[in-house]
Amino acid sequence: MSFRFSAVFLATSALLTVSNAFADSYPTGLPNSWNENPTPPMNLLAPKGAAVQANTHTTTAAPMYAGSTMETNSAAPSLRPLIAIGAGMAFTNSVGDSEYFAATGAPGYGEYYDYNPKSNMQTKGLIDLMAGVEWVFNPNWALQAGLGYNQIGTYTAKGTLNQGFVPESTVAYSYQYNIAMQSLLIESKLLYTLNNNPRMHPYVSFALGGARNKAYAFETSVNPAVTSTRNYEGNTKNSFTYAAGLGLDVDVTTHTRLGVGYRYADLGRVELGDANVNGVPVSGTIDQRRLHANEALAQFTYLF
Repeated sequence: MSFRFSAVFLATSALLTVSNAFADSYPTGLPNSWNENPTPPMNLLAPKGAAVQANTHTTTAAPMYAGSTMETNSAAPSLRPLIAIGAGMAFTNSVGDSEYFAATGAPGYGEYYDYNPKSNMQTKGLIDLMAGVEWVFNPNWALQAGLGYNQIGTYTAKGTLNQGFVPESTVAYSYQYNIAMQSLLIESKLLYTLNNNPRMHPYVSFALGGARNKAYAFETSVNPAVTSTRNYEGNTKNSFTYAAGLGLDVDVTTHTRLGVGYRYADLGRVELGDANVNGVPVSGTIDQRRLHANEALAQFTYLF
């Protein structure tokens, strides 16, 4: 856990360093007053040499952050389409779940099977893509919403299979299978603009949708000559998934942002397919009801 938060901290520090390099080109700060009297523009339609009367009425200026992606003046609409591309790492030590099967019911067989997963930290790459809109509904607040796609590298569930007729005759074997995960999500992000540095946008995020989890390539260390062990087909399971997180986005230009964040994800259900013993179908399968992961993510956002 300390490694994951250290990685996020270092990424945030690097992001702030890059952001500060743009500070001179993109000044920060709020106007001194929401009600200003700007210098009246020159009347380009007045005859040459004619006196131009100053406009002395008070103009209420729209809130604006110079150089920020969240400018809310007339030149920057409050509703903006966006695309976001993210990449990072997903960490989990909960791949696989325990299963116990008594006598298989297959003719001539009466063994039991006890599957115990091995708990080990696995780290896989991930990509996260989103297309949506951002709504600046307040000088300090904006809401993003859109459709996202998430994919994580292949996890491998590993463990020990204890197999035998009675405890005294139990033999321990190893087993493993692969898990590939894809998700289609409705993603949202609530951003806050700091008053003392309006290029900085801390945020909280939430996403929910459907996961498509494939479990496949089951194998054991059982000698092929032993025909009484269980084998499993591959299977793809559609499941509900959600994620929640927090992070920091920083303006690079008036159209682009870079960000880093942390996200907790419930990746849904994982389930192998039909089981058989020496080709004879048997009931039951290896099933993990929920697979969870912690994710560290860097993201690039472009606002149109």
